[in-house]
Amino acid sequence: MTCFWDKEGTCQHPRIGRTPAFPERCGSCSMRRLVPLNLPPIEEKVERFQKAKQEARAEELKAMVPKTPSLVSKALSWAKAEISRAIQGPVPDAEYQDRLEICNGCPKLQRSTEEGKLGWCGACGCGQRARAELTVKATMPEAKCPIQAWGSLSAKRVPLPQKPR
Repeated sequence: MTCFWDKEGTCQHPRIGRTPAFPERCGSCSMRRLVPLNLPPIEEKVERFQKAKQEARAEELKAMVPKTPSLVSKALSWAKAEISRAIQGPVPDAEYQDRLEICNGCPKLQRSTEEGKLGWCGACGCGQRARAELTVKATMPEAKCPIQAWGSLSAKRVPLPQKPR
């Protein structure tokens, strides 16, 4: 026995066996798999998928762009670090060496060509000024690593070259 379905998916078969047809009953016949579903066209699905994919990619790219601190926040951070060195004095030698070893292994490091200077941090945005040099910054108690590597036990450390005696 076959059912006769119209465009809306309603069975037009008058009876199934001796029982009058109604949607719940007709859904049990062997032709139920041919019931047209009221689904959106495939083009709409593809368009929604592509839009969601583009939005996800945009969010991914936005997350990859580093957030640069504002000029005011950089100035406040610098002033705080300079004042801490003037009041508290430089950090202990062990901490100073740890900081420089962490910076020496950092991919953001902009190396200096001068003897005795490590270079500058490329993540903080301070530029290549004399007071922004890492051998100076590492002495300041309140100076912070912009990628939070100082004080981290998991930060990569590369030993500094030994000075000739």
